[in-house]
Amino acid sequence: MVDCVNQVLLNSIATMKKDTIPDNQREENAAVEKNSCPVQATIGVLSGKWKLLLLFQLRNGEKRFGELGRALPGITPAMLTGQLRELEEDGIVQRKAYAEIPPRVEYTLTEIGRSLLPVIINMEKWGLEYFKQMKGAAGDCLWDDQIIG
Repeated sequence: MVDCVNQVLLNSIATMKKDTIPDNQREENAAVEKNSCPVQATIGVLSGKWKLLLLFQLRNGEKRFGELGRALPGITPAMLTGQLRELEEDGIVQRKAYAEIPPRVEYTLTEIGRSLLPVIINMEKWGLEYFKQMKGAAGDCLWDDQIIG
């Protein structure tokens, strides 16, 4: 496990210097990271400003693209598309397109994606405790309801 943590730290440093790494080498490094260290694989799948919030929004079932965009104030359509595409490529989200006019696309969590919900619950618990200790009060969530009471 120590080797894994060291690898995560080294990869983080390499990411900070990403401008000096050629694009093809960056892609090769990403493939190796996802296959060699469980911590790095988890970070690789979940990294992105909106990914965890998207998973939370999909926790109760399918949502359409527009619903997801409205649920996350500040996300651009291009960013939403990119984050959903990455989650789909990683097997976390399933995209279903209907041959209708106007076009309809729905997103749902896969079984692997649903397995991440306990991680999000624990992150919320940690965040609530952090706010209590550091700020003296609970913080505001971006979503309308909390996972835990």
